[in-house]
Amino acid sequence: MRRWAWLVSILAMVMGGGAALADDPEGVWLTHKGMAKVQIASCGGTICSKIIWLRESKGADGGPVKDQLNPNPKLKSRPVIGLSTFSGLKKNGSKKWSGKIYNPEDGKTYLVQLSVVSEGVIHVNGCRAGTMECGQRVWRKVNR
Repeated sequence: MRRWAWLVSILAMVMGGGAALADDPEGVWLTHKGMAKVQIASCGGTICSKIIWLRESKGADGGPVKDQLNPNPKLKSRPVIGLSTFSGLKKNGSKKWSGKIYNPEDGKTYLVQLSVVSEGVIHVNGCRAGTMECGQRVWRKVNR
């Protein structure tokens, strides 16, 4: 009987730990088109992110891809790798965070809701403020 109690307690810890992990968006995620990897981390009460890999990492000039579509001329020359994408993402319910996301593919900032679907899947739902321009993307967790 004692052996079964030990096994049940181990299984409960493992299953409970998995559930806790599924609530947390931290880690490295492959974007919906497989074009980038984004590292998500906790940043003092909010969630932050940065682009750590691009499928096409070189620009036309042979140098790193730049944030050329940014509406701010001073930011157009910054590299996309290392770029922060989330801002002000705060917990907004169970397995959900809300804030803003910058998309270097179009130079626009969107209102975003991030939802953890499972330990390996998150949904990134974005809407352009003041418009009906919205979309959902599925990101998958990867090893660096």
